[in-house]
Amino acid sequence: MGLEPLDALTRSSAFFGEQVALLTDDDLELPTSRDDWTVKALVAHVVLNDAVAKDALSGVRTGPVTEFDPKILGTSPVTVWRGTALAMIQAFSAPDALDLVVDFGETSLSGLQLLGFRASESLVSAWDLRAAINQPVELPDDLAEFVLDSWLPFLQKLENPTFAGDGPVEPPPDATAAQRLLALMGRSL
Repeated sequence: MGLEPLDALTRSSAFFGEQVALLTDDDLELPTSRDDWTVKALVAHVVLNDAVAKDALSGVRTGPVTEFDPKILGTSPVTVWRGTALAMIQAFSAPDALDLVVDFGETSLSGLQLLGFRASESLVSAWDLRAAINQPVELPDDLAEFVLDSWLPFLQKLENPTFAGDGPVEPPPDATAAQRLLALMGRSL
């Protein structure tokens, strides 16, 4: 039996927050593998997209954040993350939130699909944070499996998906769900 969507979102978001809580002030200025982003910019990106997801569920036509100032995190990134993550989770907890159809960027998504995207970004970004500070982290396999399942309807429609860098990489033959997710998202293991 698979995970309940809200449980998967809550755990994925908390997993990201746990990685943010481990960061030092010096870590925030380290580069990441993502287009000239620092660790602080990566955290800000997740925080802002959590806020955007909450807005989308309330009927605001919006889309993924592409331009932002990492200074929105202030002096306590974990505090800012916690506030937006809790507000997002609360929005997804509303009755029928997973059945809503929301306008998100160039497409319409169900609330459940949007939840899958948020869980995905939280997990993969947590891995990116740890990679930036040269500290490995294991993604929970059950959460990775949930996220992979949430991407399946979209992958069947995309000819050449590119989530990071040059796109997906080949996972090892005996890859775990976490390794398959990271490979799908263009992360070399």
